Amino acid sequence: MVEFSCNIKRKCLLIYSPVPEVKWWRESRADVESDKLEHDGKVLVLEDVSEEDMGSYYCQAINEAGEGEVHQFTVYIEAAPQFIVEPEVVNQPEGESAAFHCEARGDPAPTITWTKDGEVMDTHDTTIVFDTLTLKHKAVIACNASNTHGYVYKSVYLNVLSLPPEWMTEPGDVAVLEGSSASLECEAYGSPDPEITWARIDGEEKVEVHDEDPRYDIKDNKLIIKSVDENSDGQYVCIAANKFATIEAEAEVAIRSRTDAEVSVVNDRVEAGSHVSLDCKITIDKALKPTITWLHDDEVIDLDDDNYHLGRRESNGDDDDDEDHNNRENVTWVLEILQVHGDDSGVYTCQVRTDLDRVSADLILNVEDVPNPPNLKNVECSGREALLEWASAGDNNAPLQGYVIQYVTQFHPDDWKDAENQLSSSETSYSVNMNPGMNYTFRILAFNRVGMSEPSEESVECASPGLPPDHHPYNVTVTPSAAGSLRVSWDTMGHEEHNGPDFHYKVLWRAAEDEEGSGDGDDGDEITNGEDENDEGDADEDTEDEDEGNENGGDGNGEDETATELEEADDDEADGDGEEDEDVTADGWHYIIIEDWEQDEVELESLPPYTEFEVKVEAHNSYGSSPGIVEVHQEYSGEDVPEEAPTEVEAIDADATDAVLTWEPVDDDSVHGLLLGYKIEFWEADEDDSTAEEVLTTGTSSRVELTDLEPYTEYKARVSAVNSVYTGPASPEISFTTAEGESGPVTNYEVKQLSSNSLLVNWDEPDDTNGVIQGYIVQYREVDEEGNEGPIHEYTPEDLDSENTMIKLADLEEGAKYRVIVTPVNGAGDGEASDIEVEMEEVAHSVPAVPIFTWSLVEREEDEVFDKDGDGDIDDEDVRNKNVIIGDTNQDGKIDSDDVLDTDNDGDIDEEDIDVADINNDGVVNEKDVEAADRDNDGDVDISDIGDEDGDGDFDGDDVIAADEDGDGDIDASDDDEENVLLEDRDKDGDIDADDVVDINRDGVIDEEDFKAADVDNDGDIDEDDLKAADSDGDGDIDAADVADLDGDGQLDGDDLEIMDKDGDGDIDAQDFVLKKVILMDVDGDGDIDEDDVIDTDNDGDIDDDDKAVADIDNDGDVDIDDVKAADRDGDGDIDVADIGDEDNDGDFDADDVIAADEDGDGDIDASDDDEENVLLEDRDGDGDIDRNDVIDIDGDGDVDVHDFNAADIDDDGDVDMDDLKAADKDGDGDIDGADITDFDGDGKLDSEDLDLDDRDNDGDIDAKDFLFRNTLLADTDGDGDVDTDDVLDLDGDGDIDDADIKAADIDDDGDVDEDDVKYGDRDGDNDIDASDVGDVDGDGVIDEDDLDVKDKDGDGDIDSTDFALRNMILGDTDRDGDIDKDDVLDTDGDGDIDQEDFDVADIDNDGDVDSDDVRAADRDHDGDIDKADIGDEDGDGDIDGDDVIKADEDGDGDIDAADDDGENLILWDSDKDGVIDKADVVDITNDGVIDQDDFDAADVDNDGDIDADDIRAADKDGDGDIDAADITDVDGDGDVDGRDLVASDKDGDGDIDRKDFYNLDVFLKDTDNDGDVDEDDVLDLDFDGDVDEDDIKAADIDNDGDVDLDDLIAADVDGDGDVDFKDIGDEDGDGDIDGDDLEAADRDGDGDVDAADDGRGVNVKINWKPDFDKHPGVDFYVESRVEGANSWRKSRVEDEKLHQTLTGLDPRRSYEVRVIARDGEYETPSDIILIPASEEMDRPEDPTVGAVMEETNPLLFTWFIIAIMVAVTMICIVFFSMWVYSHRMARVAELRAALYEGYEPAKAEPIKEKPGDVDIEANKTDEVEDELSANYQRKQLAAMMKRQETIQSVDSFASHDDDFAEYGDESMGRFSSYFNIDHIRLHSTFQRKTNSCLPIFKFIEVIQHAINLFTFCHVSFIISDEIKKNKTRFLAA
Repeated sequence: MVEFSCNIKRKCLLIYSPVPEVKWWRESRADVESDKLEHDGKVLVLEDVSEEDMGSYYCQAINEAGEGEVHQFTVYIEAAPQFIVEPEVVNQPEGESAAFHCEARGDPAPTITWTKDGEVMDTHDTTIVFDTLTLKHKAVIACNASNTHGYVYKSVYLNVLSLPPEWMTEPGDVAVLEGSSASLECEAYGSPDPEITWARIDGEEKVEVHDEDPRYDIKDNKLIIKSVDENSDGQYVCIAANKFATIEAEAEVAIRSRTDAEVSVVNDRVEAGSHVSLDCKITIDKALKPTITWLHDDEVIDLDDDNYHLGRRESNGDDDDDEDHNNRENVTWVLEILQVHGDDSGVYTCQVRTDLDRVSADLILNVEDVPNPPNLKNVECSGREALLEWASAGDNNAPLQGYVIQYVTQFHPDDWKDAENQLSSSETSYSVNMNPGMNYTFRILAFNRVGMSEPSEESVECASPGLPPDHHPYNVTVTPSAAGSLRVSWDTMGHEEHNGPDFHYKVLWRAAEDEEGSGDGDDGDEITNGEDENDEGDADEDTEDEDEGNENGGDGNGEDETATELEEADDDEADGDGEEDEDVTADGWHYIIIEDWEQDEVELESLPPYTEFEVKVEAHNSYGSSPGIVEVHQEYSGEDVPEEAPTEVEAIDADATDAVLTWEPVDDDSVHGLLLGYKIEFWEADEDDSTAEEVLTTGTSSRVELTDLEPYTEYKARVSAVNSVYTGPASPEISFTTAEGESGPVTNYEVKQLSSNSLLVNWDEPDDTNGVIQGYIVQYREVDEEGNEGPIHEYTPEDLDSENTMIKLADLEEGAKYRVIVTPVNGAGDGEASDIEVEMEEVAHSVPAVPIFTWSLVEREEDEVFDKDGDGDIDDEDVRNKNVIIGDTNQDGKIDSDDVLDTDNDGDIDEEDIDVADINNDGVVNEKDVEAADRDNDGDVDISDIGDEDGDGDFDGDDVIAADEDGDGDIDASDDDEENVLLEDRDKDGDIDADDVVDINRDGVIDEEDFKAADVDNDGDIDEDDLKAADSDGDGDIDAADVADLDGDGQLDGDDLEIMDKDGDGDIDAQDFVLKKVILMDVDGDGDIDEDDVIDTDNDGDIDDDDKAVADIDNDGDVDIDDVKAADRDGDGDIDVADIGDEDNDGDFDADDVIAADEDGDGDIDASDDDEENVLLEDRDGDGDIDRNDVIDIDGDGDVDVHDFNAADIDDDGDVDMDDLKAADKDGDGDIDGADITDFDGDGKLDSEDLDLDDRDNDGDIDAKDFLFRNTLLADTDGDGDVDTDDVLDLDGDGDIDDADIKAADIDDDGDVDEDDVKYGDRDGDNDIDASDVGDVDGDGVIDEDDLDVKDKDGDGDIDSTDFALRNMILGDTDRDGDIDKDDVLDTDGDGDIDQEDFDVADIDNDGDVDSDDVRAADRDHDGDIDKADIGDEDGDGDIDGDDVIKADEDGDGDIDAADDDGENLILWDSDKDGVIDKADVVDITNDGVIDQDDFDAADVDNDGDIDADDIRAADKDGDGDIDAADITDVDGDGDVDGRDLVASDKDGDGDIDRKDFYNLDVFLKDTDNDGDVDEDDVLDLDFDGDVDEDDIKAADIDNDGDVDLDDLIAADVDGDGDVDFKDIGDEDGDGDIDGDDLEAADRDGDGDVDAADDGRGVNVKINWKPDFDKHPGVDFYVESRVEGANSWRKSRVEDEKLHQTLTGLDPRRSYEVRVIARDGEYETPSDIILIPASEEMDRPEDPTVGAVMEETNPLLFTWFIIAIMVAVTMICIVFFSMWVYSHRMARVAELRAALYEGYEPAKAEPIKEKPGDVDIEANKTDEVEDELSANYQRKQLAAMMKRQETIQSVDSFASHDDDFAEYGDESMGRFSSYFNIDHIRLHSTFQRKTNSCLPIFKFIEVIQHAINLFTFCHVSFIISDEIKKNKTRFLAA
């Protein structure tokens, strides 16, 4: 007995001789396999024994002697159990039975043992059964098969299920043909098994279907409807039910109609090649989709063949004969055969297939085709005829219609031609004629109505005898070709026309003038051979011979003698070579022979160009010349290229779309042909000439008008002469530019309502600008319900430049309708307008969108001025003389060399300038030079007299030299002849018209303004009368010799031409220009106003009653002074444009304006006519007061800035308030308008210049006299002939003329006001002291004594504000170059120059040079310079100069310090010498004449209430026991050291004068207490009153925001060193010290800071609000700005009319933060903050910078960035955690796998026993909350049990279902460990240890996440808080 898997060896030991063979076999007598035998078969080896090896084995020895004894042994096999049948999981519902089967094999036979939940069952059967299952039967059933060798074991579940039905298969909808069967199937799963029933839905009821119903069969779960009809179709329901639930599923059984098909064709008999359509009409159920297939003779038609096309045609509803047409539709499918042939005849089948049926229909098509080829039976050839016979071969279903006979010849064997094509179908023979000398082959074709048949077989060849040609070539033409050539052409004569061999052409020609009696030779003359009597005996032998040949050779056989002679003659003519050899006949005909009969032309070359010739062409063959008529043609030979190009090409007139070009014509002889005209080529300059357009003139015209040009485009052009053939050389290219044309409309035009009374208008530049857009006109007017339009309101290009394409219209009427018109404007004027009508609706306030804005620097316009008078500086005199050549420039009353100016601008006045000034070339400069060139008689020679004569863009001496063109020593009309031509016949067309107008007004375009100017006689057109009206010299033009530069603008233009003869003296002169804007004045200068002073006010060319009526303003019937008084608003003694203006808005100033001005019709023009006009100041925002928000653009510069605020501050108190209104509101109507203020400066408008006037003459009003004297210091103001106190003006601007004004007027300080005072200051010699004599050097706004007393301290040749600032200075960095050197030395001795004496004074330390050491040696107040505060009037002479510097250095040590002051100006010391300091030692410290409490307070330095030695110690810097000038400086700058200086020296108010006070001596503001911020604790004693009080705090509040903070320091820290000190401000008020007054004075523009703007170097930044058209942008806006780093914002006024504001006076050295706040009612939205960098450190942007881009980090973007980082970190943590969990789950699975096989032992007799501690898990399971009968609970239990079973069977399966493990893990693992002894606690511990090892990582990640969350929360909170603070209103509104 052996076990499985053992090896067995058995030997058969035999001793025989000879050696036997061993044979092995088994009991079945089967031999043992040889591979199991070893050692020659003696050993049997059984390896890996199995049951198959069990049994008896035999062996026997066999040799020659015989067979030996048989030996036998038996192998027994025993084995461990193996399952034959394994138990399986049983899932059965309650009430059913469950059977488990278990069979095993083994040896000995295994014993079967069953267990239930671990308990051994009392049975060993292979099958166990559980009947009538309940939930209690749920258990784990196990089968154990064991024997002595081992066991096998398997456990499974008995699952008792309780499940409601669930669909496994639901019934589906079916569709069938009517009468067909249909089946529905459904299947459901449940426990117990659900019962399936069927029902049909009939209306609202369900009718159950029974198997007994004959209509149905029910098999299992399938319902079969045997024949579906209307009674059995519809909705069916499958119902599945068990005791737990019932479910239903519906399906539809639909009937489909059967498909019908019908085919048709329009005609079943068609011709070949026809287009045939075969219709297949199908009637089909709408729910079915057909598939159409066509067959031809049962073969499927290939629709890919291009000859077939299948399409669908919907049938009309009328064709539907189906009763149930709602379910059926008719569709026709059309098979198109594009071209049928005979083989297309046959049967066509239309086959229709659907998903349910299939039908077909047939039709027959017959195709008619061409006949069969005829049978050619016979051909008989005889001479020149051939007889043909034939027979028909069939007509192919179409009757024959006839026959065609065709032939070919030997010359064209493939070119068949018809001999006869209309033979009757009945004919069968025909005779054909043949041409001479030809061989013919024939064939026959038949035709019917379908077409022509194929040809018959070809006939035999027939030949015909020859003759001369019947005719000469037809259609002979002679045309000129190349130069000196003629091209002769003709129609070739085919072989059929040759009539014999050796056919050729003969071309003859001769010059027309060479004819000898041959007639005139006109084209087309016909000459018959032999009839030309003048042909000198018929020298042309051809003609004669040919005639003879025709007579003698009539038979045409070509064998006669004549033919031979002709051939010889032709050979002679051909000159032997036979082709195109030229020869000459006796009568002068040149000829050539053309042998090639196919040649149809010949070129006759080398002829004289453009010469007339006679030409003829003849036909010849071997039989002679044609007897026909030959034509003679006359033509000129070819033309040659013209030699010359046109010259002097110019564009004399270029309008927008046309231009006139002229040129000098070429010489006729150079044309070399007939001059057709001139070719003008022109093209746009930016393209090449390949795009040129051409215009051809005719004849000799030398002028052309080019039309349809593009406006404002540069063109190039050239001109060439053209004859009939050639174009001559082109002229040099010229360039010209068309004028600007009318612009197209704007694009993207839209209007948006912003509020109930405002609109936003937006547009883009026109697509077709046709020039340069200069700006836009925006007009709007109200439209009433009837469509009537109200007055127009307009914005012009001055308001809207080309870059401004958005505008706001404000102050509109709510509820009104407006029409808004936008018109682009270019140089041609107004373009095409676009308009939109908008009805104003009520709009609720809402939160505006975040505003976007742009900014740009406002460039200053500076006109370049040179030092014309050579005095070393550029001042007012240079500006005045900028455009002057010679005049009384030094105002000494005469003209001499002292008046010569620097005319060549080379920096000096030299001989070249004197030569220029000597205009008459007499060697001296005097009045005669002025007379020689003073055309306008104004006493000087300037730009009005000469102009830019050399065209170099400036006005200088070169223009004077160029102006004297005739060299006669003067500049007069003869020099101007033909210059500056304004009107002449430019286009040379012989008349004066609009085409002759030039750009008269010099605006770059010829437009209506130029036409108006050219209409000199104002008759509405431009003609000869206009020329005659102004052509003074009669030279046929209007130029500089006829018209003077009357307006003095330096050029002759339309303004000069438009001036009328206003005074009626018969000429137009300077007097008329003066009167251009006058209505009435004392014109004749007789001292009164009368009719003699009336001028031509209506510009009609005369002074008549109409003009007198206009002048009679008060309507009293006469013209007198009362009329002037009635309208002279400015009080200047006349009525002019300053009094009235362009009242009717027609663009000019005339009588109509006078009438319009008297609005109230009371006969005068006064304030009542102007009420509410030109309002300059009023309560615009309606808030009840007057403030900065009410200021408008008073100065008209396009924005509201500091200049407008200053103008509105009428009372000059520094603010705009109600007092300013009261100061100028004369009529008391609550505003300042045209009724209150006059146009004093006469510029035609009311503006800041008129408003900013004082009552200088103290007469109680502000009038023209005040304007006249606004810059006057002293003059004869009362006009009485002398200067006295009556002439004194209000010089100090305090509103009255008092002693202070009289004292200021006493300039020479002699105690009275007289002529001497005028002489003292009258520098220009005009008998007054005004702005021409002295400027406002102290910057106080008036010219007064202070300005006059200033000396030229800096030695630059003039007295200006710099000299005023330096008046009290000895030495400092005066040139601001950063160091102290000789360049900073001033005129300290007042001798008028800076010389060695001044250098010696400046060298304070006496070291031989001037440097910073000199400043340090005397700068006592440490402000960086030496001035009055450091030295004072040391020598007591009343001024501070160099003598005081010398005097101050008392100890002579080279510096000025305390040692020089020791013992001087004693303030406190032991004056009574009692050894103590007390009150007895106090002196009169305050210098008020008494020793009082003020002195005691001043002496109490330490502020402790008494006077003692502590007070000395508190201020005794030099420790000498006293307080004197060595200890205290002259702080208040009054020239001495006294108690006020003692008090003032304690800057920080701490009770002593120490180093800290020294450091802060010249400081206004800084962090004095070093606490890290700037606040009130840092305020110093700025007014030097001894304490730090409210006055000092107010002074320190530099930005005027009510507190002292860092913003104040930033506002004035010019040098950026962190404090405000003398380097930032200086002694602004010139009082010798630096204190709070200087701080206030330094802020000259009153904007709350001290910056470059206060020095006049401020920059302006224009802020442009760009409202978002797609969102609600808001209604108005204002701007907030602040210096970078400051905290508080400066707010502008609210801009409610425009879309821009200008920030003025920004410091170019600082950067500013700016934002725009959009407003709508109470809602406000701020923009992003942008940074405007310091303009001195940046390149100014060419384009505005968009304000939507922030310079600083956007906090919201930064927040999102942080959040993104946080999310990324979290995701990384999740990924790593997931990876960690997965790895540990895999580890856990591995542990489970090992644990499953950990303690298994071979089974004993009863291997399964109940162990102590085993627990019935089901029994101990806690009650579930969920109902155990619920389907959900049952499903969960089943899933859990199945997952557990799978887990036991395969751990890998467990690993793949970890989701279920996660759900049921605790329960399943508990049971699993109970069954198989797995230590669950140990596994859990292992998992826990691995988890704990990663806890630090998780903790770290958690901390990081919390930190990020906290940071984000704080950051977002900060942003929200900041935004709320920035705009609280917006957040509250939101």
